[in-house]
Amino acid sequence: MNFDYATTTELLALCEQENLSIACVALRRESAEQGVPESDLVARMRDHYISMRDSVRKGLEITALSPSGLSGGDANKLLAYSRSESPLFGSRLARTMAYGFAVLECNAQFGRIVATPT
Repeated sequence: MNFDYATTTELLALCEQENLSIACVALRRESAEQGVPESDLVARMRDHYISMRDSVRKGLEITALSPSGLSGGDANKLLAYSRSESPLFGSRLARTMAYGFAVLECNAQFGRIVATPT
């Protein structure tokens, strides 16, 4: 089966024709293009997800400034803000921004959690 598509209309038609979700069609297409079993792609995606989740966790633990002094501790502040009574644009967006900042801060500190200097 060919899982190529060029437009969303073609993608949706393919999903309906094969009775598959968009995710399944995309996975099958990627598998065919790379010549890799779907299970290998899913395993690779799982590994990337775990790395990203760990970056968020580490980034939220950072309280000190990065070596450049440009970032550090903001992810924590944004997460606290997301839990406040009524964050601007809603708690979900504020939490998403906090997670993004957490990854940025983790990367800025090379994945190390640096303690706040006393």
